[in-house]
Amino acid sequence: MKLKSKDFMLRYAKKSDLKSYYKNKRNDKQIDNGFHGYKYPYSLTAAKKDLNRAILSVKQKDNIYFIIEVNSEAVGEISFEKIIPKLSAKIGYWIGKEYRGKGITTKAVKLAMRYIINKYNLRRIYGNVRTNNKGSTRVLGKCGFKVEGIQRRSGLKNGKYYDEYLYGRVR
Repeated sequence: MKLKSKDFMLRYAKKSDLKSYYKNKRNDKQIDNGFHGYKYPYSLTAAKKDLNRAILSVKQKDNIYFIIEVNSEAVGEISFEKIIPKLSAKIGYWIGKEYRGKGITTKAVKLAMRYIINKYNLRRIYGNVRTNNKGSTRVLGKCGFKVEGIQRRSGLKNGKYYDEYLYGRVR
């Protein structure tokens, strides 16, 4: 499966992505700020595990991961988890530092959402974003998501609790 745009391509992950996947995700404080399970510094072992999860998702029905590819390099990822056909899915995403602020993430999220909504006939896509993650709040806003509430003390990182916005988009 490949979804092409002028600036990037979305596709399923493959083992040969490991080098660029790791390069673009490792030691990134902003990604560390955005994901519950991300451990800073990010190890090659963790990258292998994450990439393998993305590769295996193709065979699953409730989770799908797309690689964001630019110039034949895996520079980011979009995930749809907890997919319930005809109902909902949870979105997550990241992109490497070098590719931020260029509109790629917003365009990639829009393209991936069109695909996943049509494939599963979804009515709702939702996502959680830490209240201090300005980049992700902008992306979701540009993609038609609305803040549905604040989940207080919904995460724990480095011994500190944090709040998250719950974003949703319905059709």
